[in-house]
Amino acid sequence: MRIDNGPAKLVRVGEKVGKDGKVTEIAEGRVVIEEGAGKDVETVIIRVERGTQTVERIKKVADPKPMLLAPGK
Repeated sequence: MRIDNGPAKLVRVGEKVGKDGKVTEIAEGRVVIEEGAGKDVETVIIRVERGTQTVERIKKVADPKPMLLAPGK
């Protein structure tokens, strides 16, 4: 995989990547990295298809709290 358009690098599951990332999964054509800590964890999926690397970022967000309803008149 390539980070910040640098040279290609071999990585292993559990290896630290970037500022605060950690490789959590490696599959054919895909590397999954978890970045951040606590509630600010972001999943980064790096895919390689036909020699082109693409990056997809997924972040969990809380569901909006339900609105309070006033009692009927």
